[in-house]
Amino acid sequence: MQNIVAFCNLIIPAAPEYNQQDGTIEFVADQPELIVETLQDLQIKQVDSIGKNIQILLDQNDLIIFFNENDFFDRIAPNNFECDLLIIYTSKGVPYFFDHTSGETYINFSFEERDYLFSNVQIYFNYIQFLRTQDHQEDKPFYFVDHFNDTSDQIIFTSSKKEGKLSIPFGKTRPDFNRDKSLKSTFEQFKLAFDDQNRHLPKFIKYELFNFLPKIDRDERMKAFIEKMPEMLHNAQQNFEIYLNDLSLDKLKSEYRDSQEQYFTKLRELLGKVINQTIAFPLSITVTAFATFKVTDSSQPLTTVFLLLLIVAAFLVFTFYTTFLLGIQQDDVRELKSNFEDDFAKLARNKFFEKESNIEDSKHFKEAKQKVLKQFSKFNLAVKIYFIIQVFFNTLFICFILFQVGMSIKWLVPLGILLVTALYFVFNYYITHNTK
Repeated sequence: MQNIVAFCNLIIPAAPEYNQQDGTIEFVADQPELIVETLQDLQIKQVDSIGKNIQILLDQNDLIIFFNENDFFDRIAPNNFECDLLIIYTSKGVPYFFDHTSGETYINFSFEERDYLFSNVQIYFNYIQFLRTQDHQEDKPFYFVDHFNDTSDQIIFTSSKKEGKLSIPFGKTRPDFNRDKSLKSTFEQFKLAFDDQNRHLPKFIKYELFNFLPKIDRDERMKAFIEKMPEMLHNAQQNFEIYLNDLSLDKLKSEYRDSQEQYFTKLRELLGKVINQTIAFPLSITVTAFATFKVTDSSQPLTTVFLLLLIVAAFLVFTFYTTFLLGIQQDDVRELKSNFEDDFAKLARNKFFEKESNIEDSKHFKEAKQKVLKQFSKFNLAVKIYFIIQVFFNTLFICFILFQVGMSIKWLVPLGILLVTALYFVFNYYITHNTK
């Protein structure tokens, strides 16, 4: 950079003039040979002298010189950023220098981190190059750019909206942007929108182009395209999320309905088993009562006692077995409920519900959850009521038969209590055993 500093210290006091036609700056020197030699020592090779008049070509080998900012905006080209850039006269009254190796900007040869004159112009060319890659291709179902015309320096977009066609000239655009604000992050967001994970987002960005740009003067559209990009991206992202959320919501609802139906089907299967037991219960009581009546009508006491005890034993086995089955069914319901709550917890952790805008939609799933939980509660209540009825009548019936055999009431009462306790233990054994 020392050579550039020395060059400016030599040129600026000489007050050179800009020859736009020849692409040179010219000034008069009393010792032209010495000046030419000095410039060449400073690696300014494209220099000539005619008499006392010295001409310096603005396009040097590794350095592109711009006379002022107007010259910079008129002549700057994408490949210029492969060289160092120098603007001699600027609005700040000091030279601007761009080091192409580091990408750093220097104002009056002091590093300036927050001036984005050069980097924003570079981003401007990056936008154009990226849009060129999004030109219409036959093998793609969607194309962001309908036609990129390098001949006329125009980018053509089409839409089904009433505007229909939007042309953005970029050849006449003056890439003079706010130097205090970098365009880089917005450009990176714009490129990211075209990643595979955001397949439909470019459609929404294209839609926003037709909302923002048609009313802007044609020659200013490219600049507006870049300057309005943060707002267009914001709107497009919002609309894109609404689109995705609608799809996600429909998908979640569909999956949740399927899940609910599976749980209801399993509940109905369990309920069917309980209903079968419920139907069998009065039949078993009736058959046992009839058998008891027939046995007690026998004229042989020993045979009567033996048969009654056999009925008691069979009825005890039947009672304990059906109670055990009820316990299994109650445990099945408990496991089903636990699985359902786990599934709902996973659903509640879905990122869809993290956004405040989707809180209302989450209420739909919570209401559906409560309906399913009510069904579980009703089923559990039905099982417990059936258990109580079965235990009460079976215990009463067994005690009645034993009373017929001759057992006294003082033994029947503790025996009944013991039987009820044993049946309660059997009913809850399966649940207790599985939750350990």
